[in-house]
Amino acid sequence: MQDCILLALYYIRHYPTFQVLGNVFGIQESYCHKVYSRYVRIIANVEKLPSRLDLIDNKRETLIVDVSEQPIERPVKHQKQYYSGKKKRHTIKAQIIACATTGKVLSVVCAKGKKHDFSVFKESRLPIHPNSKLLADSGYQGLKKHHENSMTPIKK
Repeated sequence: MQDCILLALYYIRHYPTFQVLGNVFGIQESYCHKVYSRYVRIIANVEKLPSRLDLIDNKRETLIVDVSEQPIERPVKHQKQYYSGKKKRHTIKAQIIACATTGKVLSVVCAKGKKHDFSVFKESRLPIHPNSKLLADSGYQGLKKHHENSMTPIKK
């Protein structure tokens, strides 16, 4: 069971092909896919994120918002939507909102790689408490219009 969980976490972290994953763990490619599919559901059920309403109901001191890009294999269809010009490869973006004091992840929103960081934030329409301070990087210029108590660095 420990090896199965390790296999699922290894796949999530490094995103290798199942053939490579099978070579690393010494098992068949099809069995790797079966183990991954089963255990990723178990991991998702164990690690629950708070609901969207938790952001508005519970006032947090400071929230941090940022987007990270995870490379993926080139999709067969709709390749342009996943192509990130910034990373020069096909990606999926994951916007994470975390509490600065506790480090707890409060929200994760995924989008296709071509979408701009601030567009992901606007389209997610997350209800954030008006008194919570929101810290973001320079990709979120114009955040003050959507959340008054926010800070972004000034672009050069």
